[in-house]
Amino acid sequence: MLKENPSNADDEFDDPRELYLEHYRRPRNRRVLADPDAVGLVESAGGARLTLYLRLDRGDRAGIRIQQITFQSQRCGIAVAYASLLTELVLGQWLTQAGDLRPEDLMDRFGKGAGALESAALAIGALRHALESVMRGSPHETDPHSNR
Repeated sequence: MLKENPSNADDEFDDPRELYLEHYRRPRNRRVLADPDAVGLVESAGGARLTLYLRLDRGDRAGIRIQQITFQSQRCGIAVAYASLLTELVLGQWLTQAGDLRPEDLMDRFGKGAGALESAALAIGALRHALESVMRGSPHETDPHSNR
């Protein structure tokens, strides 16, 4: 499991449903990031679409860190909550650490309600797509908001 971001304010929630509702009602980092270093875009079979934007810190010899992460989501409110949680969990993490995150890790934080697996998988899929684009050296190939 991914090591949690030490500045995570979500630790104040004892009930997974309360944490889920907090992210659903007040999503964190929900916006397009100008000039991202990497973009991950996925779409579910049901038409939900999630785009993650990453700004990376390449200044450390030990690896690359996620310096900033934002998202946009269409057609799925549950995915908004999962993407919001994901942005808080991976902020400041090494790419290798973030790549180890699984949908079950997100569901463990929120519980396993209706739509949980699909929404968690959508968020993880967008993250993996963004990370893979960094490794391929083509970070903007699927960014619908890019002018490149």
